[in-house]
Amino acid sequence: MNKRGFTLIEILIVITLIALLSTIAVINYEKTRRNIEFTNVFLNISENLRLVRSNAITSRTLADKVPFAYDVQFRTSTAGVETTIFADSDVSGSQQFVYDTSKGDTKVRDYNLPPDYTASIEVKKSLNSEKSIQLNKVNIGFMPPFGDVYISDDNADDNKDTPPEQYSKIQIKITLNEVNLSRYICLNTIGSVIEESVFECITTTL
Repeated sequence: MNKRGFTLIEILIVITLIALLSTIAVINYEKTRRNIEFTNVFLNISENLRLVRSNAITSRTLADKVPFAYDVQFRTSTAGVETTIFADSDVSGSQQFVYDTSKGDTKVRDYNLPPDYTASIEVKKSLNSEKSIQLNKVNIGFMPPFGDVYISDDNADDNKDTPPEQYSKIQIKITLNEVNLSRYICLNTIGSVIEESVFECITTTL
């Protein structure tokens, strides 16, 4: 009967294989965890946009009146990208889609992206007209009763609100900087979420 034990080299090989498999398992776990977290962040933004559009097309009332618009405000701060859903009363008649509680606007919900995330908005008026909006403070407004969508950009150097405009394509890019992972939320002029993809929005006319 052969009672030969394991040699030192065999033991070292087994230990090395165990360590290698453990490392691969940890890497896969971290990748899966980041992907799940990213999907949750992305879906939160997407569902917030759907909520705002739903409020607009159903003409949901607040304080027994239908607001001028339901808006989502994207803004950057030292904490990262912050979003606020609000009912825009527009009591001043400026039609600027700007969040201002002193003018009767009502907050519905806040949602902040985790620190490692960024967001950018790209808009297109026509096939050959495209620009990117670097987020400082951008408002996307959905107007009752059809949910028509407008963008008001508060990023001008003169600190004056830019008049809201309609675009044939609105693309919101959410990025997890740590692994350079991005996904896109695409809106058309009536506010429908028409694509949620790892690819850029391809819609040019709607």
